Amino acid sequence: ASGNEIRTVIMHGERTEKFPVGKIDGTYTWQIGEKVRASRDEDNIPMNAFTAGVYVATMMAQCDVLLEAGHPYSEVVNESVIEAVDSLCPYMHYRG
Repeated sequence: ASGNEIRTVIMHGERTEKFPVGKIDGTYTWQIGEKVRASRDEDNIPMNAFTAGVYVATMMAQCDVLLEAGHPYSEVVNESVIEAVDSLCPYMHYRG
């Protein structure tokens, strides 16, 4: 590891005063998401074990492929875990 990943995080932190990170929790999309989650009955959402297994296996395979191709851990986490948590999981949760 070269340390570039950590260095870029530190550099970004130093820029936040000049370029602050905006709040997005007041946007239309976030407000709709809050309403949807509030009205959902979490105990009555069906789960298909095969689909869940394929999903997890695919995510692990993607991590393996990216790591074997030499991608830094930060990119592997961003492209696999964070994208899934922020986008794919909510979509799958919504679609059942």
